[in-house]
Order: sequence, then C-alpha cells, then structure tokens
Amino acid sequence: MTDEQLLAIPGEKLPKTRGEHSRNTAFISQSGAFMITRLSRRPEFDLAYMVSIGNQNDLTPGDFLTYFKDEEGIEVIGVYAEGFKDLDGLDFVRALRGAVMAGRDVIFYKAGRTPEGKSATSGHTASVAGDYMVCESCVRQAGALSPRPLDSLKT
Repeated sequence: MTDEQLLAIPGEKLPKTRGEHSRNTAFISQSGAFMITRLSRRPEFDLAYMVSIGNQNDLTPGDFLTYFKDEEGIEVIGVYAEGFKDLDGLDFVRALRGAVMAGRDVIFYKAGRTPEGKSATSGHTASVAGDYMVCESCVRQAGALSPRPLDSLKT
C-alpha cells in the first residue's frame, strides 16, 4: 500500500523525497489539514512521525510529547495546538519540560492568537482556545521554541 492510499491524501501534497538521511523529527498536530499543508509547502521536511490528534478523545499532545521524548533518534518535536481540554494544558507543559530536559528541541505553534483564530479553532476541533498569551508564556518558560507569525512556518 502506498503512502497516498494509506493516508487518503493526494500524492502531490506529500513530501517528494525520502532520503537515506536521519529522520529525527516528530510532528504532533490537532489538525491533519494543517500538518499536510506544512509538509506540502516544505518538501525538505522528512518526518519520522506525523500524528494528527484531532479533538483528543483519548490521547493528548502531552501524551505524545512524553512518548517522543523517549523515542530513540527523535531530536525535534513539532506541535501545532488549537486548544486544550481542562487540565490538559498543565499536563502538556509538564511533558514539554520533560522533553526539553531530555534534550529534545520542541517547536510549538498555538492557533487562536486573534479573535478570528479563536473562532476558527472553536469551529474546527471544538476546543477552547484559551488565552493565547498565557499559553505562549507557559510553553516558552518550559523551554519550547515558539514562532510568532504563522508566516514563519510557510517558507
């Protein structure tokens, strides 16, 4: 079965190269569309793992951070979050700190910075976007790299 058949994603949206180089990055995203868009715009990304968690009925971003911090060969963990359920934000920050302390670089992007963004995330995953600045401050203090404008993820 090809990647295209397995993921039900058009081949032109998937990364073009699968080299022999080390694949040391995991990407956790609450939006499968966001994840695929990033990959189609940055074909040099060659991820070891891509996890779309949607509305987190079972596992949360913190659960995946905890897993990937111990996964051999993973050096970078990217996270796209639209919001957190009650107390999941605290668990996420603890897991993020654990990943950083384990030597992983964590790149975190939080949606919902603007009123329009908050509205979009609420309609997409039905999550509560929460206060952007509080989230941003917490993840930075825990050691994550957090690009401010989404444009920095486009090019």
